[in-house]
Amino acid sequence: MKISQKLISISILLMLTTSMLFFVTPSAARPYLLHSKSNIMINPEKSDLGVVDPGDSVSTTINVVYSFTKFAQPKGFLLLSSEPTKINVSIESKPSWCSVELDKTHFSVKIPAIDFLSGGNISFSVKLNVTVSDDAPGYEDGRITIKVEAAENGNIPSSENTTTVKIKPSFIPEIEVETTGYWIHLEPGNSTTVDINVTNTGNMDIVARLNTTQSLPNTLSVILPSETQIGMGETKTLKVIVKANESKEYVNVEETIPLTLTYHAKNHDSLTGDPTDISVEVRVKSVRKPSFTVDPLIVAIVIAVIILVAAFVFILKYSG
Repeated sequence: MKISQKLISISILLMLTTSMLFFVTPSAARPYLLHSKSNIMINPEKSDLGVVDPGDSVSTTINVVYSFTKFAQPKGFLLLSSEPTKINVSIESKPSWCSVELDKTHFSVKIPAIDFLSGGNISFSVKLNVTVSDDAPGYEDGRITIKVEAAENGNIPSSENTTTVKIKPSFIPEIEVETTGYWIHLEPGNSTTVDINVTNTGNMDIVARLNTTQSLPNTLSVILPSETQIGMGETKTLKVIVKANESKEYVNVEETIPLTLTYHAKNHDSLTGDPTDISVEVRVKSVRKPSFTVDPLIVAIVIAVIILVAAFVFILKYSG
């Protein structure tokens, strides 16, 4: 205990001595006589917050270390009533699609007199909370820059530093498909186009594709559209050409074309949405050929003629 008191007394004596030297030394030489430096180090517990769903929040702790070198003399140092160094923590920049909060932004750190000959450091932490907005665009790289500034205090110069925390909104796959009215009539040899309207209500541009999920019936042929890019909030029409195949036989059937709509985020093949099943109902019916019909009057005349001929032959045969 006595040794500690002696060290403190010696430190105070040295501080007073160097302070007196400071005042009697020409101003141009003072920075070299009693020169102190300060520094700020920032270390987030998570420098990458990962992929976050729109509407959700995520947080991390920002650890800060404020350090100063020997001969640090804050204001009021000679009066043994040093003023604390003011430190501000702020958000320098952030994406427009998220809100950011710090649980504390203003700090006052006391410089211990015992650190005059050795320098020292003071640590504190801030909690960072980030909320991703509901309409955030999916998989857009976001960077949040945190700035820490320490004000000048006595012969301790000001200092500042920044750090960056990454964040990325997740992909929300949502589409609307118009599935009504897919019921058509075709004659063998004819074709028609079926329009399937797809609206992208998700948060990324998508690439959509139609596929047949089963073998088609022999009576029908289908030509599907190629992959179609659909922007956010955009509606695109996928055109499917349906043809009834030629047939020499009379046809009168109802068939179903089973289709599946699949899609993925543009430039991200692994980010997919749930497939949508679509059924196109087709009635294939031949035009019935007119059947041969005989006028009853003609039939009666033919029968009468046959009877007359038969009677005439009979008379000729037995009259002689």
